Amino acid sequence: NPGITNLVYTWTSASPGSGLPTNATGREIDVIPNPTFGNPATPVTITYDLRITYTLDGVNYTETAKANLQVKPIPALTITSPNAVICSGENAVLNVKSTVAGTRFTWTVGSPSAGATPGNQTMGANSVDGQVSQVLTNTTTAPIVVRYTFTPDVNDCTGTPVTFDVTVNPFPTAEISTPKT
Repeated sequence: NPGITNLVYTWTSASPGSGLPTNATGREIDVIPNPTFGNPATPVTITYDLRITYTLDGVNYTETAKANLQVKPIPALTITSPNAVICSGENAVLNVKSTVAGTRFTWTVGSPSAGATPGNQTMGANSVDGQVSQVLTNTTTAPIVVRYTFTPDVNDCTGTPVTFDVTVNPFPTAEISTPKT
């Protein structure tokens, strides 16, 4: 509107990590900057306050508004196993730990699968621990490697997939021979 003069935007936020300097003022602030903190363990809400002052046709006005921005955590997984090398017919136990409670994780299995199956699991609302346990079978005469790929997801935020390999040794074979007489 050509009749508006003395237009000033004042963005403020008392929220840590808001990305705003104290009392950021002026027309140049058209976009709220990205928050400046790392990946939180739980969702964080940042509240921004906007105050607009201007003069229109000689009358001074002040408008205020609030905006809430929720920053959700991105889960990361760590996979460990008491036995990354097993014998055919044994249980592969994979311990899954997330950085965010309540994470849902899915897993896929590469080829050869040795009987491993893909699946998914959701950690409890207050838990960061999960476990996958599967009996793996190797019907060949050489060790095989079964690769699991885990992908975490929580609050519609998907983390980076993580792989874990389990080596499955075959059953030992023995040759029996009779002596020549």
